[in-house]
Amino acid sequence: MTPKISLGDGNTLIDITVKEEHQTVTFDMLKEIWHDISDCESPYIEYINADVFGVYVVCCVSVSQGQGGIVFIWDTEQRKIVHYSNGEFAVKAAIHDNKVYVLREVSCWGVTAHLELDYCDFGIMSEENSVTPIKLDEDISSRLATSPADYIIDFDDSTPVIKLQKRK
Repeated sequence: MTPKISLGDGNTLIDITVKEEHQTVTFDMLKEIWHDISDCESPYIEYINADVFGVYVVCCVSVSQGQGGIVFIWDTEQRKIVHYSNGEFAVKAAIHDNKVYVLREVSCWGVTAHLELDYCDFGIMSEENSVTPIKLDEDISSRLATSPADYIIDFDDSTPVIKLQKRK
């Protein structure tokens, strides 16, 4: 059964329901691993996106206009975080072939807004991880969505493809 995800409230970032069983990811869990919120009593989250990949919930969360962020993966079977990595400017993440792909919408003072795509090995447990960048052509790099939730990381065989979701 596919997990259902909803935003939490209070100390809960997201609520996950699997087979009528309730699971939560809390800010206290994230404070242990995410330096951007470690000193905050109640962090101000500016952006969050979560998607389901089998038993995994892949989540991007950002603060400070995207300049602070984390990508984490919750395993609904083990009921714990099994991956976390740098999430600066991250708007979407996906798991494919034991890699975690992260799409970043980079936008800060003095930099023209653009997309970047990279990946790291699944299972990293560090914000200071190194990533392997994937070159995007200029047309893709400059194609910004109205909302970050509109991006899709798809795979043509093993090659990641960035698409925009059509609005209804």
